[in-house]
Amino acid sequence: MARTFILTAAMAGLLLGRPAQASAQRVHVDVSVSADITREIRDALREVANGVSDTLRDVSRDINRDLGREIAEGLRDLTKHGRLGAWDGGWRRAQERNWNARADDRQSRTLAIGPNGTLELHNLAGDITVTAGSGRDATVEVLRHSRGRTDADARLGLERVTVNQQVTGTRATVRADYPNERPSVYSVRVDMIVSAPAGTRLVINSLSGSIRITGIQGETAANTMSGDVALRNVGTVSEAKTASGDVSIIGAAGDGSLDAGTLSGDVTLQQVKARSVHASTVSGSVTARDVTSETTTLVSMSGDAVFSGELTRNGRYELTSHAGDVRFTPSGSVGFTLMASSFSGDISSSLPLQSSGTRTRRRSLTGKVGDGSATVTLQTFNGDITIGTQKK
Repeated sequence: MARTFILTAAMAGLLLGRPAQASAQRVHVDVSVSADITREIRDALREVANGVSDTLRDVSRDINRDLGREIAEGLRDLTKHGRLGAWDGGWRRAQERNWNARADDRQSRTLAIGPNGTLELHNLAGDITVTAGSGRDATVEVLRHSRGRTDADARLGLERVTVNQQVTGTRATVRADYPNERPSVYSVRVDMIVSAPAGTRLVINSLSGSIRITGIQGETAANTMSGDVALRNVGTVSEAKTASGDVSIIGAAGDGSLDAGTLSGDVTLQQVKARSVHASTVSGSVTARDVTSETTTLVSMSGDAVFSGELTRNGRYELTSHAGDVRFTPSGSVGFTLMASSFSGDISSSLPLQSSGTRTRRRSLTGKVGDGSATVTLQTFNGDITIGTQKK
């Protein structure tokens, strides 16, 4: 069963990590979210609130503040250009209402943005898929699927829910617009299948739907409220975030800052190069394999934090978990200075820590490997810490 919420100033304050003012106005945004998703986010936030360590409470606050800010900005952008009131639950809720009448429409748009232009995609309900193509133009296939109680209701949905575009120079915007009709006698899902030049800069915001991007080498920012974010063989990724879903980035090479996060789901990074990497989740694990970065921060509140890859001289690496294990497996010749602590777990290392300046006490370990040029901080409240290859 789906549940409809109104985003109030108080909820915005929770997402943004600060209390709402008593005089703040209600932001009237109706969003249908499944009970399972609601429960996952609620439980995850409760676990954050019950954290014991002051340091980890600060970390959890930062996760909610930063991710919440991105979600709130996305919602503000959607409400600025389209009315959410008419969107009463999308495809799944329509099926629950036994709306069996259906009408579909498929349109193709060609956008002349050039080989290095900017493409913005904004959607409420539906998946967005982007792949790299040849040529100087972007092609957008728009698939609208409307449900209703009668054939006339379903056709009305196609008439009322439109997808509009605007092209200014080398910048194009494609946006799904829903009319302000309540109650609605239809429910429309809009999928976008895009082929764009490899050098395109992408900005994608969605409320309900997954985002998949392959082969785009321009800077990418992708955010959704409910759905997965999956990026493959891309260039610079500035943002990849969702509130409920997994984030996966496999094959990314850029010189900027990468920020990936979810409230409920896993974050997976593999074969990623960036100047700095920040990946976080409240309910799930964070895994970074073959990641090269000057600064890497991995944070999980209820899962594992895992890193493997080459270290950068003078680089900084911080792995934090509240209720999971921390595993750190460096490669290459760069040494590091270690600070590791666990409140109720064990710490083990298969790497030779230099005895000079090394202090060991129960559930705390500091030391140096090699030249000690990089800085490594590992922390968990209720989990184990493993440095190097785990002994069998």
